Amino acid sequence: MPIAWYICPYKRRNPGQTPPVRYCAMDDFTTLIETDGGRWAESECLGNHAVVKVRAAAATLATINAEPGFTRLPKDALDDPLSSLTNAQKTALRNLITGLGYSLAELQDVFGSDIGQHTVRGVLAFICQRRLKPRYDVATDSIILDGPVQLPRSLESIEADVG
Repeated sequence: MPIAWYICPYKRRNPGQTPPVRYCAMDDFTTLIETDGGRWAESECLGNHAVVKVRAAAATLATINAEPGFTRLPKDALDDPLSSLTNAQKTALRNLITGLGYSLAELQDVFGSDIGQHTVRGVLAFICQRRLKPRYDVATDSIILDGPVQLPRSLESIEADVG
C-alpha cells in the first residue's frame, strides 16, 4: 500500500466548546484511511500544522491531497533525495516551511541555497524541530500558539506507527 507525507492544519473540534479542543485535520479522513486497511500518524510543528505520514490506497491519498490546506510532499520515502524537484517545487517547499513560521535564515543555515541537495527526511526533521504550546484566550474565544517551545513527536515514532 502506498505512503505519502503531508503538511496539514489543526482544526477546532466542536466550535463553541469551552475550553476548545484542537485536532489534526487528517482525522477527518480516518474512516476512509481505515477502510483501506491503512494508518496515519502525526507530529505537530509550528504554524498550527502537523507533519503526517499516511499509508492508504492511492485513491485515498489523492482525495486527501485535494483537500484545501493539505500539502503533499513531492516525494514519499524519507530517504528520497529532493534533487529531482523542479525549481518551482523547491520554491514551493521553501515557501511552505517559511509559512509555518521558520525564518528564511534558519532555512538557509540548514539547507543552504539549494534544498534539493537534501532528502525528505532532512526537510521533515527540520520542520519537526519545534512547536509552540497552545493556549486558550477566553476574551477572543481563540486558540493562540505563543507558549513555550516544545519538542514535537519524532519522525522515527511516526515511522514505527505507520510503517
